[in-house]
Amino acid sequence: MSKKPSFLYAPLEQWPQLVLDPALKFEWHPNFWGYLVRSDPWDIDGLVRDWNILHLIFDGDIACQTDDEQFRLLSDTMLWLPPGVRLSMHWSRPFSFTEFRFRLWKGSRQYRFPEAVYLNSEVPTINLLKVMQQINDELLMSQKNHELMLRVLLSQLLLKLVRGADNTVRGGGSLNQAQRQWLREFARDNMQRRHSIKELANGVRLSPDYFCRVFRQTYGVTPSRWMLQERMQAAGRLLHESTLNISEVSERFGYTDVALFSRQFKEIIGTSPLRFRSAHG
Repeated sequence: MSKKPSFLYAPLEQWPQLVLDPALKFEWHPNFWGYLVRSDPWDIDGLVRDWNILHLIFDGDIACQTDDEQFRLLSDTMLWLPPGVRLSMHWSRPFSFTEFRFRLWKGSRQYRFPEAVYLNSEVPTINLLKVMQQINDELLMSQKNHELMLRVLLSQLLLKLVRGADNTVRGGGSLNQAQRQWLREFARDNMQRRHSIKELANGVRLSPDYFCRVFRQTYGVTPSRWMLQERMQAAGRLLHESTLNISEVSERFGYTDVALFSRQFKEIIGTSPLRFRSAHG
């Protein structure tokens, strides 16, 4: 009979500092990382992993169940699954995500988050995506001071989650879940054209001035910047999933100037379309 693992529990606010502690052994999974798409319907029944797993969901609707609770993973959600948790998942339509798996040890005992899962839909996806992209790039290149850089990037990612949790508690003056869902669906269905503030505000039944204030409170950027971010994330998915060349991809998103598309893609995603496809295609 295998021995049940012994865990050390640390609350969310301690993790950004913990992963930087050189006295703790840090491991990362060499295979499970990068930008991924699951296209076919599938069921995962009650698997138990021995890693901390960070999933950033770009687009999807996944039914999940642990021994203690049921929940759904929707678009723009970060899932932190600690080691030792039994998780079942079911999806019936394609979804896209990026993930990173790591372990943190003090002697023979592994650190984990005290809850069964940690879900966060309050931190804008783009704020987390940039750090996840940097982690993926570091895993791809494996340069000097590799472990230290991964620790620093993971600490930055977890710090964004901590601050997002703090902002959620303070709250006030932000878009609700239904409004955010409408914006995501509107952006997804209207990627080829530009949109006015009035059009977006009308969609969530707010005045344009108030909409701009609560939008920035919710996402940390202006509506036009957010739409650009959504467009570039969708372009990244198309680069990953299709064989269209970069010019054809740019045309799908309403660009007549491929140089402008490439410049904005690099500004948002952190790498050029060509390099992104080479790494994730």
